[in-house]
Amino acid sequence: MGQRMWQTPSAKQECRNCAYMRDLGDGECICGKDPSITVMEEYQESEDYRSGGCPEWRWG
Repeated sequence: MGQRMWQTPSAKQECRNCAYMRDLGDGECICGKDPSITVMEEYQESEDYRSGGCPEWRWG
């Protein structure tokens, strides 16, 4: 039997698709849940960028 729609996520679980990611402009983004975390700098992932395991991640 196939998976149901709610069981099949439409986006990868990463900062770029998280509802908490906030764009600051000029290619910089922070985590809206913890503003001290810079997830992207100048359109590149920073060392705080998270993929697949962030406990704060939320579907956008």
